[in-house]
Amino acid sequence: MRETPSRAPEPYAGAWKALRLSSALVGVTASRLSAGETFRIRFTVTNQADGDGPDALRVVFGRLTLRVKGTERATPVAGDPQLLRLSEPHLSPGESSAVEVEMRALRSLGGLGDLVTAEHLATALVAGVLDLRLTPPPA
Repeated sequence: MRETPSRAPEPYAGAWKALRLSSALVGVTASRLSAGETFRIRFTVTNQADGDGPDALRVVFGRLTLRVKGTERATPVAGDPQLLRLSEPHLSPGESSAVEVEMRALRSLGGLGDLVTAEHLATALVAGVLDLRLTPPPA
């Protein structure tokens, strides 16, 4: 992820670094997928801001969206790129929200060679706003 200029007031300028995006295959029981088969990836967004302690900032994110783009190996079934709004209206420190995206294999996936090197199945980007209404000002 590239660092982009933030419009958040100091000391919140680096608050976006608290968002963590992770992913996992779900519902895949076969060790190999053929071209054309569908599978799901669960993307989880977590607010890792430390909201505890006397010097900690309570950072709340709102209007979170996820952009999922396919690769040469797989593509989102609902369109490439697929834009999704996360179901949680706000993510406070320690909270997470997850969404599943149905993908279609563009070529065979899995097998011995893929156990050694990870498959790059999608590129994902999370975006949101720092909700200053719910983020109290620093003391």
